[in-house]
Amino acid sequence: SQQAIGEARAAQGDRDGALAAYREAPALRDALAADADGDAALQLERAGSQARIGELLEGRGDLDGARAAYLAMQALVDGVLSHAPEDASAATMKVQALARLGDLAARRGDARGAIATYEAALTAAEALAARFPDDASRQRLVTLIQDRVGEARAAQGDHAGALTAYRASLAVAQRLAERDPSNLGWQRDLSIGHVAVADELREVGDVAGATASYEAARAIRERLAALDPSNAEWTSDLSIVIERLADLQLEHGDTAAALAGFRRCLALRDGLVARDPDDLARAENAFIARYKVGTALHARGDVAGATRELRAALAAAQTLAAAHPDEPSLAEDVAELRDVLTTCCGGPP
Repeated sequence: SQQAIGEARAAQGDRDGALAAYREAPALRDALAADADGDAALQLERAGSQARIGELLEGRGDLDGARAAYLAMQALVDGVLSHAPEDASAATMKVQALARLGDLAARRGDARGAIATYEAALTAAEALAARFPDDASRQRLVTLIQDRVGEARAAQGDHAGALTAYRASLAVAQRLAERDPSNLGWQRDLSIGHVAVADELREVGDVAGATASYEAARAIRERLAALDPSNAEWTSDLSIVIERLADLQLEHGDTAAALAGFRRCLALRDGLVARDPDDLARAENAFIARYKVGTALHARGDVAGATRELRAALAAAQTLAAAHPDEPSLAEDVAELRDVLTTCCGGPP
C-alpha cells in the first residue's frame, strides 16, 4: 500500500518520497470516502495519513503545510465523533491533533494560541481518561498534555499557572508509578514531573520546595542509573537534576554543596563522553559542567582553581567550535567563556 511505502521511505530518511506516498494514499481513497462518511475506520485511516503528512512537513520547516494537515486530521476525526461520540480511537486522535496544533502555535511564538489549543486537548484527554480509568496509556496522555500547558504558560511568564499544570501532571504520574513500581518508564516520567515542578518553584522563589522536588527526582534517577549504569539516557538524566540542584544551591550561597554537585555532574558527563566521543551534545554538556565547577570555585574564593577549570572548559569549547564551524552556539560559548575568564580570573590564556 501507499501507506506502507510511505513508512518505508520515511524510515530510510526519504522525506520527499514518503510525503508523496502519504499524499497519494488518501487521494486514492477519497473517491470511496466521499460516499462513505459513516465508515469510521476509513476516516480514521485518512486522519492517520494526514498526521504523517503533517509530521513530514513540520520536519521540513513547512509549518503552514503542517498546520493544514493537522487541521484536516482534526476535521476527519470530528466527523467520526459526530456520528460516534463514544469512539475511543477517534477521541484519542482528536487529542493528538489538538496537541500537534498547539505545538505548532508554540513554535511560532503564539503562546496564547498554544495554551488555548492545549487546554482544548486537555479537556478531551481528561474526558477520555475518565472513561478508561484503568487504561494507563490514556492516563499518561493527560500528563503529556498537562506538561505542554505548563511549558506554554511558563513561556508566557505565568509561573503560577505553569506550576498548577505541572503539579496536576505530577499527580497522575505519581498514581501510575505507584500502580506499577516495576515500570521503569513510569518511574522516569515521575522524575521528570518532579523536575518540572522544582523548576517552577525555583522561579517563584520557593527554595525549600524546589530543593525538595529536585531531591525527589534525584532519588528516583539515582535508583534508575544504579539499575543500569550502561543506560546513557538515565545517566544523563541524573546529571541534569544534580546540575539543577547545584545551580539552586549556588544561587543561595551554599557554595560547598554546589561545588560537590557540579563535580559529580562533570564526572557523570565525562563518563558519557568517554563512551561516545563523537556525540556533540555530550561533549558540550561536559564543558558546561566544567565551567560551572569553575564558577563555584570562584564563588568560594579559589581563584587559582577557578582559572584552571575555566581554562579547561574554554579549551574544550574551542576544540568543539573548530570541529563544528556550522554550530554558532559553540562560538557563542567560546566568547562567553573568554569573557568569564577575563572578568573572574584576569583574562583568558
